[in-house]
Amino acid sequence: MAGQIRVPYADGMTEGQGYNSYLQQTCMHNAVTINSTAGSDSPMDLSYQAREIKDYKYHHHTFSELLQTLDISAGAGIVGWGTDTKIDSKFLDRTEIKKSLLTYVVKVDARRQPSATVTYTFNWKSPSDPRGLYGDHFISDFVKGGALFARVSIITNEKSTSHELQVAAKTAFSVFSANAQVTTEVKESIQKIQKSSEVKIYLHYVGTPTEMKPSDEAENNMMRLKEVADSFYSNAPKHTYKRFALLEKYTNIPDFNGSFVPFDYTEAKDRSWAVFNDFTKCLVVQNMLRAIDSDHYTNGRSDRDRLNNKVITQLQLYRNWVARVSKKPEEARSPPSGDFPAKLQTEVLLAVKRRKYIAQSIRLQNNRRTHFIDDYKHDTAKELFRFEAYDFDQLMGTTKIIFGKMNNEDRKIAAGVPLFDHAGQPRRVSLLRVTDYADSIESRRVVSTVKPGHLGPKATRVLSQHRSEAARRSGVIYGSVSEAIILTMTAAREKYLALLLEEYHAMTNMFSLFHLISDRTNGYYSPLTAP
Repeated sequence: MAGQIRVPYADGMTEGQGYNSYLQQTCMHNAVTINSTAGSDSPMDLSYQAREIKDYKYHHHTFSELLQTLDISAGAGIVGWGTDTKIDSKFLDRTEIKKSLLTYVVKVDARRQPSATVTYTFNWKSPSDPRGLYGDHFISDFVKGGALFARVSIITNEKSTSHELQVAAKTAFSVFSANAQVTTEVKESIQKIQKSSEVKIYLHYVGTPTEMKPSDEAENNMMRLKEVADSFYSNAPKHTYKRFALLEKYTNIPDFNGSFVPFDYTEAKDRSWAVFNDFTKCLVVQNMLRAIDSDHYTNGRSDRDRLNNKVITQLQLYRNWVARVSKKPEEARSPPSGDFPAKLQTEVLLAVKRRKYIAQSIRLQNNRRTHFIDDYKHDTAKELFRFEAYDFDQLMGTTKIIFGKMNNEDRKIAAGVPLFDHAGQPRRVSLLRVTDYADSIESRRVVSTVKPGHLGPKATRVLSQHRSEAARRSGVIYGSVSEAIILTMTAAREKYLALLLEEYHAMTNMFSLFHLISDRTNGYYSPLTAP
């Protein structure tokens, strides 16, 4: 019959029950009487595939896409987050997804469509609020089967290895399909992923779950996931769990006779995805501010509590907006009030203590000059400029700084972003984090130069402590996630200096909170708050 849509099954659903498709919530039982005549079993529809969920920076709707993978609506996602069992917050953890270089979803899905012949009789109770009691649809039948979803997050701070990981992942995840074999090429690709990143796997089941015990090694985890997914696929004909509820429009019932006018949520559902996107960004801000130790806030615990309460209030504004839209769908044309997530993120970062750093140059014993950053000025060093940054790593939305000198002053490129525009004016570039890399006072914080062999004494000590996997690429020294990141500085025509940036976690394009901009009067760069 025309008008059927499907929604995830939830315990307690019954045939003929009313349903609100915007909130994905059940309404009164026996809204419709259903008489059915059994038919022959329909064939099982099987699918088994892996798909990459693209980076938020370039695909702003991919988190919504991930939610839609579980067939959850935006309205249901907002009101049911943290309380509704069908909304798996660990599987949908935006904070972790934002940290990841790559995110893949492995999906094994088995569905058997109903084959019965049915007739419907509408049961009218003359209620005062028929739209609230009956909903906009009713449950006509169930699709049986089962599904396995696995979110695989590949996390690395090593931008230099990102291309290799992307290539390896394409090969590795090709093995997640029916009858695909684990070839030598696939094994080598999984080993590359294991060597260069951290792999986290989260499972979401519809039906009886298969146990998968995580291991410490990416290769074992990914190979174990292959075994679990293959087993789930091969046992698909045995899956008889209720997979979906099929919804039917009341207007398709012969004796409905226009008893009431059900809500049309079509436009509201489309508009709600943008609100859901902001809602999940607020959750990221909340996770971040709660992860920061209270000692790092300017006013300690009171700052953290104040900001946490502000985010809680904003999250409730989103929930209240959804509640209003459910009762009056045209309300979806007016966005929720309150602060945007980026503004809340800015408030958190401004409330956190920052440390002053000094960019300096110093002449070495070999008469060559090196550049470094420290939190005090060295006696024999020349001060280049000062800036403020954070000295701890609990801040999402911050960027690691590569601070170094380029031999070719015409190449003013930072992480693919020109530091100067066509008119020769400095561009704004994001700044944020300086991390304490050293284990002792002697090796202090940053320190490096462009060429091997031109390292200052402090840089040499840092390297000796963190050398196991460090590698030199294009004159800049990179280390692994657990090792020192050596910072260097770029000199551009004597006075005008800029920072080379290496992206940290992938949050900076969502929240561009601080920038460096040239102060031509004083001749140095200073952080400014984004407008």
